[in-house]
Amino acid sequence: NCTVCYSAANNCTSCARGFYVVSSLCTPCTSDCLSCNSTNYCYDCRIGTYLTSTGTCSYCTYPCYTCNASSSCQTCVSGTYLSGATCITCTSNCSTCLNSANCSACNLGYYLTASNTCLNCHYLFSNCTTCNLTQCYAC
Repeated sequence: NCTVCYSAANNCTSCARGFYVVSSLCTPCTSDCLSCNSTNYCYDCRIGTYLTSTGTCSYCTYPCYTCNASSSCQTCVSGTYLSGATCITCTSNCSTCLNSANCSACNLGYYLTASNTCLNCHYLFSNCTTCNLTQCYAC
């Protein structure tokens, strides 16, 4: 994990990302921290966490995927969409959506219509459990 050393391999002056120098050795940052200068000060955090003003990483509030504060979402987990800084659950039967009116994928047993809504496969094919607009895949 040592990227720059002097005189001997165990005398590091610079470490790889995710490590910092302590007594000429590379020491790992805390588990949620991607880059740091000590165990107590982080510069960059893993996805699902955000950097606090004190240099620590704290977890985003679910269903945020990435955030810049506990409940100030930047991106959302699947099944939700971003509205302002909040993640909102997709409408019924949507597995992913762009907003409250437009699904981009449907739950199992439903198909995506041309108007980006999800309807039950039974509307197109009797006894069908998996389908798209043109074909039943499982009964």
